[in-house]
Amino acid sequence: MMGQSARSKIRPSGKPSVVPRLSVFLTNLGWFGLVGIDERLMAVFIGHASENDVHRAVARQFDTAGRGDSPRDGDWHPELRRRLEQYALGARVEFRDIDLALPSLSEFQQQVINATRRIRYGKTLTYGELAAKAGYPPRGTWRGNGDVVEPVPDRDPLPPRGSPQETSREATRRRRALA
Repeated sequence: MMGQSARSKIRPSGKPSVVPRLSVFLTNLGWFGLVGIDERLMAVFIGHASENDVHRAVARQFDTAGRGDSPRDGDWHPELRRRLEQYALGARVEFRDIDLALPSLSEFQQQVINATRRIRYGKTLTYGELAAKAGYPPRGTWRGNGDVVEPVPDRDPLPPRGSPQETSREATRRRRALA
């Protein structure tokens, strides 16, 4: 296994004192892009069709986010690049030691990111399980979009049997649960 298992630090990125750097490289999973400042990772772009696609995605994110100067090209973090190349080849690689420079996050979001980074290779968790590991007890349903996990108010997971709102998928799920 590559990498180290040291705990990483999540630091608010604030306004960088220098311009972020961009590393773009080709892997078996497509073109990747890494954006960072000093030794802290700000963003990862995965599986693009071309080097130009990575540059366009970086420009969209950094312009939209109002982060100021666009990242400058360069081999920003050669060790992280090598790890991602190995990961794209199927190797088990650790990334928990990589420091993150993320925008301001709520306490809840920080806890969820920390819990996500502790998930072992090959393991999966539901959003509810992830929230519980982050120290937030289950309550209702949890949803996520890749950036954040948020609670959804309690609700009946299925509409009443035979109601117009019940879809065929829900009816099939209900039948399987009762079998």
